[in-house]
This record gives sequence, C-alpha cells and structure tokens, in this order.
Amino acid sequence: HLLLQQIDLTEDQFVRFFEGASLERVSIHRKSRVWQFNLKLTKLLPIEIYKTFTQRVNEAFAAIATICLEIVCEDTVADAESYGQYWPIVIEEISGMSPPIRELLTNQQPMMTGGKMVLLCTNDIELQTMKGKYGNLISDVYTSFGFSRPFVEFTLTEEDSSAEEARMA
Repeated sequence: HLLLQQIDLTEDQFVRFFEGASLERVSIHRKSRVWQFNLKLTKLLPIEIYKTFTQRVNEAFAAIATICLEIVCEDTVADAESYGQYWPIVIEEISGMSPPIRELLTNQQPMMTGGKMVLLCTNDIELQTMKGKYGNLISDVYTSFGFSRPFVEFTLTEEDSSAEEARMA
C-alpha cells in the first residue's frame, strides 16, 4: 500500500481492489530509464481502476523514468466483457503496428468463444500477417495486465472467405 500512498490513490473506492496485493519486484534499467513494477493482485482490476492506477503511477514517476507494469493475478478468471474493456489498451500497447492493421484491430471487439479469442481479418494477407506477428503479442499484453494467457485465433470474415473460395474455384 506504500505505492498507493506515493501515487495518492488512498480513497476506499480504489484501495479495496488492492487488498492482498503486493509489489513483488521493482527492476530499474538505468540506461533506458525504465522502471518495471511487478505487482501481484488477488484478481483483475476493473478497467477504470486500472486506467486511474496506471495514470497515477506514470505521473508520479514521469520525471524519473518510464514505467512498465507487469501484473499477475491469483484469480485470472475473466469474462468476455473484461477482455473487451481492455481491448483498446491492448492495441495501444503494441508498437510498430502498421496503420491498416491498427485500424482493423481498433474497429472490432474480440469475440470470446470456448476460451479462445477470435479476431476477424478481411483478406488472406491480413490473416497471415496477424497469425505470424500479432497473436503472441496480443496474448503477451493481456498477460501483462493479469489475465490468463488467451489463445488468439484469426479468421476471415464470412463474406471474404466465400469470395476467396469463389476465386479459387
């Protein structure tokens, strides 16, 4: 709770989400001026609590370093709504993404079916790019927020897969 005091996040509406939490480790990378905080929480933070927490941590240490948070949760059970709420932040966290791929991902919500996260692609080139480059990155980002590692599957949208089949025939 010392970290919560440092970032002035001591109101009951926030503190209750950090009951049983611990700061497991702080790694300081002097050359790159990055501080990595490894936190252990009992369960996932609601998205608004996460946003406020990360904003306050970043503001508190902005003059000293860039902050990187890694969260591990004891209870990693999350519903489709939680995955969807974190989705815009997941996209923001992935750097080096081409504008068309970023737009494709930004303009959709992941669908959760049978423990898998399904994302749609509009053509075969996107599908291959997504499978090759972004599946693991998306899983890694969700994991860093405290989620259990999702299996990410990419599939062609219905209208495109039938057009693709007609072209192949």
